[in-house]
Amino acid sequence: MTEFRTPVPLDPQDPKITRKSKVILLGSCFAENVGSYLEKYKFNSVSNPFGVLFNPISICEVIETALLNTNLDSDLFCKKEKHYYHFQVHSRLNAPTQDMLSKKIEQQLQFIREYLNNSSHLILTFGSAIIRRHLQKKAIVANCHKQPEELFQTELLSVDEIVLKLERLISLLPKHITVILNTSPVRHLKEGFTSNQLSKSTLILASQKVVENHERVKWFPSWEIMMDELRDYRFYGNDMIHPNHTAIEYIWGKFCETWLDTDAKLFLKKWDKIITALGHRPFTPQSTEHINFLERTLKQIKGFKDIDISQEIRTIENALAEHRGQ
Repeated sequence: MTEFRTPVPLDPQDPKITRKSKVILLGSCFAENVGSYLEKYKFNSVSNPFGVLFNPISICEVIETALLNTNLDSDLFCKKEKHYYHFQVHSRLNAPTQDMLSKKIEQQLQFIREYLNNSSHLILTFGSAIIRRHLQKKAIVANCHKQPEELFQTELLSVDEIVLKLERLISLLPKHITVILNTSPVRHLKEGFTSNQLSKSTLILASQKVVENHERVKWFPSWEIMMDELRDYRFYGNDMIHPNHTAIEYIWGKFCETWLDTDAKLFLKKWDKIITALGHRPFTPQSTEHINFLERTLKQIKGFKDIDISQEIRTIENALAEHRGQ
């Protein structure tokens, strides 16, 4: 039978992500999608501590700032309504005063610096090579924070600009960290279809140059899987731009095949059964059958070692207490 798709070839990669690995993810909203799966399966991971960042310059700059133990540019704070924001981070980081926001950002930088020193893998997901430059401050911004459009100039980064920034970042990273680069499967159509293609191509070209130069820098084809293997609008959300849950889950599965070791893959299968059990909604919660089911599930959860299962235990113990009428 003819195969009605074009599978993207994937080779197993090393060093593997294990149950003991520490993984940090930065970049577009797709980085948060992968991060949510890592969190779901109890991996030691951190996703987008500075919020969603799309362009590679902004992503590299916040990591550089953390590694060099410096601060983000103090000239790049702005105020909108009653809150302060910073042009180098996402708007989710905000505060009523500039001093409060500065301290919040400094805490995140310190956290990232300490986390990176013990991390095994750094996953960078680039969303776009199209950037906004603040004309007065002459700085590339990660987020415009809904400031007036006339304050910014739109530019397409060059391959060389991105390569230079990535090379500098890699030189600063601890030598034990494996870097996984990928381009977000989300299309950025605000600037037009052709501009989106130019942007994605620029990101891929720059990333490949860096991958070729460094043994510890790897490539994962998120964009390619979406464009070639999931080439159908049934894999998109209602906006026809963002991958839907099915697509994200499929790409996550391909990531697991490529990067997770055997023990981690086995754990995923076991933990999926727990997730299914926790999501079970019985017709008669007070029945002996359901109470026995909860007790069996509780016993299974307590059999997992070296992960935080306190929330799951609490959920089932509360359900047991409620259904027993305690």
